[in-house]
Amino acid sequence: MPTSRHFVRYLLGTILGLSLAGGIALAVSVLSSIAGPAASATPTCTDTFNNTVGDSEWGNPGNWSTKALPGSTDVACLGASVTTVYFDTGNTQSVDDVEGGTGVLLQVLSGQLNVLDTSNTSTLGSLEVTYGTVQFSGPTTISSGVTLSGGTLEGAGAVSAASLTWTAGDFYSNNTGSLTVSGMSTISTGTATQTWYMQGYTLNADGGATFTSSGVTNPGFQLQYSGA
Repeated sequence: MPTSRHFVRYLLGTILGLSLAGGIALAVSVLSSIAGPAASATPTCTDTFNNTVGDSEWGNPGNWSTKALPGSTDVACLGASVTTVYFDTGNTQSVDDVEGGTGVLLQVLSGQLNVLDTSNTSTLGSLEVTYGTVQFSGPTTISSGVTLSGGTLEGAGAVSAASLTWTAGDFYSNNTGSLTVSGMSTISTGTATQTWYMQGYTLNADGGATFTSSGVTNPGFQLQYSGA
């Protein structure tokens, strides 16, 4: 974890035109338009999650079409009939690309999922990180929202999503990763004193995106980040 950190402390008011009810000051780039990644053909699936066993577990080989977990050269596809996939492996798994429909939720509960492809755009319906880590090396589109309630979202990839709900957890990158949101997004800590890290990671608000805070009552709250 980098040792150099800049501190954005609890402030009242509006920062960069984003109204933050509850008084969190968040350094956010407001972009009138975001140039998306170059169009690329959808990669061909090499292993498809069909939830054959019925437990919705990524780490159960029986749920995959090859009856083996996808590896670092595989395009892991989440089947059209699947609604939720639990990544709860407790260890590190790497795939080349991941493709999921708009109705699919990938919920990361433990372990680390690395998506390695830097050219093709990975797609998910929605992503929820409770514990563990997700690392995107390349462009990623999440058609619904990202929920970070623990764990880490990291990597050099440019991620776009309709919304962000951030209640705990960290963002980390070597000054290249970013998350661009286009709709209503929420930052909330409840009543406990919590510290989050945004290290070398850029959070962009695309067009009319709005960030609000709720339940932040402790004036000692601070958002820490470091990097460029």
